[in-house]
Amino acid sequence: MRSLSPEFEANNIRIGTIHPSDTGILPLAVKVFLAGIPFTPVSRIASTIIHVATNPDPPTNGSAWLLTDDGPAFMVPREEFKLGVYKMIDDRKNRLLKIAGGVTFYGRLFYRLMVYFAIIPLVVGGMIMFKMAWPIRV
Repeated sequence: MRSLSPEFEANNIRIGTIHPSDTGILPLAVKVFLAGIPFTPVSRIASTIIHVATNPDPPTNGSAWLLTDDGPAFMVPREEFKLGVYKMIDDRKNRLLKIAGGVTFYGRLFYRLMVYFAIIPLVVGGMIMFKMAWPIRV
């Protein structure tokens, strides 16, 4: 909504999303788990769609509308999207990228230390041992 709203607003097109309790995208296992919980009636969803499409108030354009089962429809302004779930997702992504960068750094460091302090001395030591065991006779 945040990315589409400015373009649509420039062309006098209203945009909004409605988030009812049951959208039909829930898998059967989740619906079984939620059995007994009342869902939002279709007539209420339809009336909210009409309200969102015809509301002339500029701050409502590009907003999300949350429908509780028996309560009112709550408007979430588009400016608050970044502060909610999306900010949490961004924080997690940034944290994972920092961890991945640290793992890469320490992996490379360990590899270099192994090369300089383990593999090279073993190779040189092996060459010395070979030289001592098989002296070259002239």
